[in-house]
Amino acid sequence: MSKGKYNWILYLLSIIIIFTFIICYKYVVAKVNIKKYISSRNELAAITVVENHFSFLKNGKKHLAKYTLFSNCYNIKFNNIDYNVINIKEVPNDKLTYEYLNDIKMDEVKSFDVQVMNGNTKNSYMMRYIVCKEHKNSPWLIYAWGVSF
Repeated sequence: MSKGKYNWILYLLSIIIIFTFIICYKYVVAKVNIKKYISSRNELAAITVVENHFSFLKNGKKHLAKYTLFSNCYNIKFNNIDYNVINIKEVPNDKLTYEYLNDIKMDEVKSFDVQVMNGNTKNSYMMRYIVCKEHKNSPWLIYAWGVSF
């Protein structure tokens, strides 16, 4: 084999090895971020969970946004709409809150009306987020959301 072909093969192998390291690094960083968020979420206030949810979605961290949700929502596929939060306001639990819960008992429940603007269409609308604690020692997690009336 000539020296030129040998150098070409070494160059190609070097690129493959570098590419593999980059992929592994990104994977490890993502896993560390998930573990860091999960370990700290027990201390988060309910409104902070909603704020984090939108922040993660806006910053392209959909894998972290899923950890703001109850496990029954893990299969959610987030769209690529650019939501801009205008206002988050805690509201008293009302009939709409309990309709979203479908008679499921939670230790604590808080409701938030979130005014968002669709960054693509510039339309603004209000959404209701229901944030619950399953039991006293569990973290606040988003149980349900939808259009607020």
